[in-house]
Amino acid sequence: MVNEIAETETGRRIDESALVGSFRTIGETGPLYEVLSVSSPGELRIEVVHSGEIVDYPTKEAAEDPIAR
Repeated sequence: MVNEIAETETGRRIDESALVGSFRTIGETGPLYEVLSVSSPGELRIEVVHSGEIVDYPTKEAAEDPIAR
């Protein structure tokens, strides 16, 4: 598998596969989610922890979301 590289709004480049397994929040106060996999170039499959919902989410957004503590 070839690692996809995405560029964030701030111009930062990120390897999408490096986000897999991380827990983040949508924005500063949004829900907690886990990055499950790269679903397609520019998209990650995430699971919203509270609801169990699994959705595709833009890599650019995930890269800017804070890592959960």
